Parts: sequence; structure tokens; C-alpha cells
Amino acid sequence: LLSRLEQRRAPLLALPILALVVCLVGLPMLRWTDDITALRNLDEDLLEEDERVREQVSKMGASRFVIAMGSTEQEALERNDEVFRRLEAAKAVGEIGDFRSLHVFLWSEGLQRQNLEFFRGDPQLRERFDRVFAKQGFRPELFGPFFEAIANEEVEPLRWEHLAESPLADLIRSFKITLGEDVAILTFLRDVNDADALEARLAGLDEVVYFDQFAFLTGTYRHCRNRTLQLMVVGLIAVFLMVLVRYRRISLAAAAFAPALLASATTLAIVSLTGAEANLLHLLGLLLVSSMGVDYGVFMVESREDRKALEATAVGLVVACLSTVLAFGLLALSSNPALRAMGLTTGIGVLLSFFLAPTALILLGKPVKRDADDGGKS
Repeated sequence: LLSRLEQRRAPLLALPILALVVCLVGLPMLRWTDDITALRNLDEDLLEEDERVREQVSKMGASRFVIAMGSTEQEALERNDEVFRRLEAAKAVGEIGDFRSLHVFLWSEGLQRQNLEFFRGDPQLRERFDRVFAKQGFRPELFGPFFEAIANEEVEPLRWEHLAESPLADLIRSFKITLGEDVAILTFLRDVNDADALEARLAGLDEVVYFDQFAFLTGTYRHCRNRTLQLMVVGLIAVFLMVLVRYRRISLAAAAFAPALLASATTLAIVSLTGAEANLLHLLGLLLVSSMGVDYGVFMVESREDRKALEATAVGLVVACLSTVLAFGLLALSSNPALRAMGLTTGIGVLLSFFLAPTALILLGKPVKRDADDGGKS
């Protein structure tokens, strides 16, 4: 087949030209997605059940929260007090749907003392208290210990350890974490309708951070994708320089290198033309395509001077290509989006590399030498 193709080089141009046309049409339409959920299958029944459980257990999400940090517990609580006030304002204007804060259970000692002084400075507090609570059906005398406590000059403020030793321990445990020597107080959010406005509202508070887990993972995923793409380009340039030094001829270096480059670009274009969005797994598949494509091209160029070696190389490439395409073809049939992306990209790219490697050799490399005893019929 190689001998016949060599005798008819002009039709061979159709393959790289077709690949280039596909690239010109498909690559401008290529869209990248950094949504990590695109790499997994979500069972609709399980999602509905998860929502039902969350409605029963907690209406707060676990992926968006505000972190108030401090070098001490009291410092973190002071910042959390201010976070609570600002989140109340954000809820009032619809920036968030609701939130759950430790502030409901525990204030900073400074704020507690301010309230204590306010109570002590109001001489009519007990009278108004008894009247209002009695009207609501309470027995006001049961609150006597409260007024005795605020009258006590040595009354201690409520602290975290008091709550941690109380029946409320399970309710408050998730609000506090330690970060090295620092303390962080978490406030959990639900229905964040305007993240930018919320971040602007919290701006200016030292050591206070709005954290969106999904946005963080998306940003990390995007960084990995961009970095992988950059390193892939650098690697391809380095490989081309290596083969150029090896062969010292642009045509031979191109014959060894072009199949990998063109196969990778065409594969991305095909993914784009199918309407799919490319992701990090497609890019990782291209790493395999480019490495194997360069191998195919180099093996063909290295065998160009010896007919028997070229025949052996061609047979080896057939076996290697089929085993790779069949193996990754199974992944392409997977219902898992990540495995499917990897399988499709690698399968298509390796198959294209296989066809482009001999094409590049015939079009760009030296004519294949024939055995003397074949009578020129090879």
C-alpha cells in the first residue's frame, strides 16, 4: 500500500488538506468548559432525594459561606458580629436568601458587655419585661435568675466552651474551625443571588472572606487547563527542535512532527464540530495523541532508507494503532463523561496520527528505496 501511495502522491494531498479544512472550520467554534460537574454523571433520582434530605435536615448549602478569621477566638467572634450585621442587610435587599450564623448562639465578649451595660442602665427594664412576657402567657418570675445574673458585677460572659459542654454542642460544632494557630468562624449561606454585591458589602473587613466552593474549583480547574495547554505547546516546540537537530532538514523534521500536530488540532476541531464543549480530559487525551503521533512520525522517518525496516515499522504501527484505538474506544463508549472524553479524543487522534504518519513521509520525506530484486514492481 505504501508503494502504491508513493506512486500516486497527488491524491495523498487530500488527507492533510481535508484535515486543515476541518481545523479551519472547527477550531474557531471550539468552546472550553471549566465546570467540574461536566466530568461526572448525576443521577436525577439521587439529586431529588438529596434535595429532600437537605430540606429536612438543613436548608443551608455547604458550598458557599463567609469565613471570619482571627488570631484569637474573640477576634474571630468580633469580626463575625460585623459579618452578621452586614449579612442581615444583604438579606433585606435580596442579595442572599438566608444564612445561618454562630451569632445566633454566641456573641463576642465585647458585644455581650455592651448589651449588659445597656440592660443595667435601663431602670424600667424589669417592669417592661414582666408586662410583655406576662401578656404572652409566660410566668415572669421564672426569669428572676436572669435579672439576678445581670445585676451581678462578676457575671462571666458566655464563651465557646460553655456552649460546647451544653446540649447545643452538636448545633454549633460546624461553625468553628482552626487554621493553624488561627480561629475561623463560618457563616453558611443559601441562595446567593448576587455574589458580586455580597463581596462588595463584605469588602473592608479584615480577615473576612466570602468563599464559593464551586467557583473555587472552577477557577482551579481553569488554571490547570490553561497551564496544561501552555506546557503542551512548549513541549511540542521542544520536540520539533529535537527532531530538527536530529534530521537537520526541515522536510524530514516536518514529516516526523506534522502528524502529531495536525492530528491533535483536527481532533479538537472534530470535538468542536460535534457540538461538545472541550474540557481538561480532552486536553489530557491530546497529550497521548501528540506523544504517540510523534512516535509514529519518527518511526516512519527513521525507517525511510530500508524497505524491510519500513515494512516492519508499518506492521508495528498497525498493531499499535489498533490496540490503542480499540482500548480507548471502550472508554469512548462509557457513560461517564470524563472517560468518554478521554476515549474519544485519544481514539480519534491516534487513528488520525496513524494515517498521517506515512502520508507525511511520502509527501515530505525522501522516496522510499526499493529492493533490487523486486524489479521496480514494489
